[in-house]
Amino acid sequence: METISLYIVSLVYICTVNLKETYTEKAGKILLRLGIRSVTVDDIARELGVSKKTIYVYFKNKKDLVLSILKQKLKKDREKLKQSVEESENAIDELLIMSKYIEEEFYSINPSILHDIKKYHTEAWDILEKHKWTFVLNGIEKNIYRGIKEDIYHNECNPSIIAKLYVGKCDLIMNGEIFEYPEHKLDLVFRDAIFFHIRGLVNSKGLNYLQKRLKNT
Repeated sequence: METISLYIVSLVYICTVNLKETYTEKAGKILLRLGIRSVTVDDIARELGVSKKTIYVYFKNKKDLVLSILKQKLKKDREKLKQSVEESENAIDELLIMSKYIEEEFYSINPSILHDIKKYHTEAWDILEKHKWTFVLNGIEKNIYRGIKEDIYHNECNPSIIAKLYVGKCDLIMNGEIFEYPEHKLDLVFRDAIFFHIRGLVNSKGLNYLQKRLKNT
């Protein structure tokens, strides 16, 4: 009996976790598309086809939901970066794989998201800032060292400075002050920015690879 009870408890726990992840993912798509401030928990429940009470079973309030969405999104980003490192032929290939993923993510993001998180969701904003200035920064710095080691990036560049410039450039794209939406689409601005980033890093050998790689995409 004890074994059966433990099995049932484990099964309930797994189902609860899976449902929370499912609701988080679906709610995330709604908020990223429509914005955070303009969407209520009632709106989310209606879009998901569940009651408002069901949402509150898994999330304390809207802030908790936003926090869960952000954590899930950043986890996905970390997994994608790891995948791009493992599957890439070299440092240039790694950046191209990752940039394609980011472009696709930016395509469906409402530009007001960053402003809403910063103003109304302090805890989520702090996590996002830490992610950018630790995980993303370290990832770009490692990519630069990799490219130098592979002899496809200029060896006289300073990886620490270039990495910080990259993260700062992403902030500039997202804050909407210079590249105002909808005149400038986030995905298209990022595409130009990442090409400028790679083009500035590569030496003649790297440029030759980049040109061949772009012709085949």
